[in-house]
Amino acid sequence: MPKTYITDITHFLDEAGDLADMQPAARKLASFLALIIEAVTQACPTHDYATGIRCRKRGCSGSIRATLSAADEEIVWYCPSCLEQGVIRNWQGTKWDRSGGGAVVPSETAESAPKPVPGYTPKEGQYLAFIYYYTKLNRQAPGERDMQVYFRVTPPAVHDMVLKLEKHGFISREPGVPRSIRLLLSRNELPDLE
Repeated sequence: MPKTYITDITHFLDEAGDLADMQPAARKLASFLALIIEAVTQACPTHDYATGIRCRKRGCSGSIRATLSAADEEIVWYCPSCLEQGVIRNWQGTKWDRSGGGAVVPSETAESAPKPVPGYTPKEGQYLAFIYYYTKLNRQAPGERDMQVYFRVTPPAVHDMVLKLEKHGFISREPGVPRSIRLLLSRNELPDLE
């Protein structure tokens, strides 16, 4: 049976508005919800919107779809593959709110605006998007282990990808220094995280 999450995002935040210290499972859920808030408020859809965010349920390869309800300003999300769903309340004014702080106005160009393609492969793009979102949510760069867990690949595969991204000039890092990856592309140059 699919789960339904009714969430007040402020329950996951500390006094500064950052994700509070919490158990790993709760932090993972909070990070997932923050990604949805950012994606939805950036596009401000009033109908079913493909966020490009991969479902959090283990074994599901679905992509989250969401709607920003104009009446009560709740974000309603669901996964069409596993049917997990949820509602996010009190997202307004959080650091992931991209609606401009005022009334939510639908954007007609958000989905159709072309993104520059700086020459990475689709797989490299997913790693770059992961680095962007992980750093944004956790205020530190991901470690290779974080990428290994997210992409469900081996340590050598992740290390090879990091070396390739560095060689192409998409990231910089300090060899031997944990969490030293720095993204050298802007958000507009990145694909959506799937």
